[in-house]
Amino acid sequence: MSQHTMADPQALGIQHQLGNLKATYKPSLFFPIGITLLCLGVSWWMGFGFTFITLALLGTLLYLGIVAYRIRRRCVFVYEHGLIHVGRKSLQTIIPWRDVREVLHTVSFGANDPENTFPYHHYTIIRMGGTSHTLSYPLRNIKHLGESIKMETARYRSQQGELKL
Repeated sequence: MSQHTMADPQALGIQHQLGNLKATYKPSLFFPIGITLLCLGVSWWMGFGFTFITLALLGTLLYLGIVAYRIRRRCVFVYEHGLIHVGRKSLQTIIPWRDVREVLHTVSFGANDPENTFPYHHYTIIRMGGTSHTLSYPLRNIKHLGESIKMETARYRSQQGELKL
């Protein structure tokens, strides 16, 4: 996807007949950038010596820098009549509200103990044709995005006289 598309999501919505842009959801770069800065701080504190710990911290720094670079362009644009998910390699998935049959919300945890881990929210959009599309972290405000999708789909269905959610 070109920089022009990212710079003008309104034109992208018009191109796909989705109406006006209502919201944009982008990835949270706080975790990879925060851990990267932590690793840099610890390495600086240790004096950049060539110890195993310093090399491990620098490896972590490199890995998280790559993660931040790879997810920087992922986003979801929410429009009046649908959404566009820009995923890996700038692949665009266009989902009009009229094609959404159901929105499922699941929560998973990073470890076996849900009380001591951060919950990961996943929203699966099931389309009328039976195909599905899952939205999950690393998007900021993923819960708000999922609720917005449910609300917009219900609004579209009620306007069409098909409220079955």
